[in-house]
Amino acid sequence: MNAVIGVLLAILVYPGLLVALLVAWALSWVRTSVFAAARGRPVSAPLAFLGAVRTSFDKEAIIPAGVSATAISVASLSAVVAPLLALIFLPLPGNPLINAVGLQGDIIAASAFLLALPLARLFVGWVAPSPLTRLATDRSARLLAGAALPMALAVTAAAQTFISLRLDTVTTPASAPTIILLTRALAAAAFACALPVLARATTLTQVDQQAPLPSSELGEVSGRNLAAFRVGEALQLVAVAAVFVTIFIVPLAGGVTNTTARYLIWAVAILAVAVAVALWDGLRNQAVERAERPPITWWLGVPVLLALAALVAAAWAGRGP
Repeated sequence: MNAVIGVLLAILVYPGLLVALLVAWALSWVRTSVFAAARGRPVSAPLAFLGAVRTSFDKEAIIPAGVSATAISVASLSAVVAPLLALIFLPLPGNPLINAVGLQGDIIAASAFLLALPLARLFVGWVAPSPLTRLATDRSARLLAGAALPMALAVTAAAQTFISLRLDTVTTPASAPTIILLTRALAAAAFACALPVLARATTLTQVDQQAPLPSSELGEVSGRNLAAFRVGEALQLVAVAAVFVTIFIVPLAGGVTNTTARYLIWAVAILAVAVAVALWDGLRNQAVERAERPPITWWLGVPVLLALAALVAAAWAGRGP
């Protein structure tokens, strides 16, 4: 395949923009449906997400006084582009970029892309003039800080058990030592604790008609900017699930050579991550969402402990027999 055609296919078709948007729409419906079912509410219609995006897109964006419209636009665009880049440059099965430009992927880069959307939300929240929006943004910042640490430690521990940082070489031999498997299991558990924060959707509680929408860092974002953030959050769920599956799940199926089977593993694993995140959001105690205590307290407990245990196991495995 011609290199230029291969790159265009990856960006526009597979696994790029079109497929990413379709998967984002599908997983968003699954997420809102599971969330609503967990809260005992009616399941949303499949086209509800598209309708919400279109409604926001058709409205004129209202920029608060003293806030740069360009800055808000750049932040909303970054919220869409970052998770999309994480998906495009993942060495997914059949990705044309693998053959066209020798795409290898990078564990650190793929993980770093996941922080772009939460940081963009924090930016627009902190420049907003409303004190309620800034208060909600401060809480989100504590959540992100608490999630980023175990995520970084988990990725570091997992990377130490691989041959290199290239995602296309991430495999688990059939005769892998037990300490390697233990390291990756602990790292996966620590990374999983960060998934609800990395994939958090600020408008998710709109499916709960009896509960008012809590203030968030996007409380003063409207119009096309809000539509962009909605699309970005949907893409973020796909990107978070795909990165988690690439680093921690796919290596366990390194011996699977059948293309159809690998596609099935990818699809089932990504769907399972999306459902798990939705269940966490739907089943957790709503009183915790209104608590005034810093949420970073919990994040610096169990998740960091798991990540540190993974690092110790990785160092032990690095000593060899």
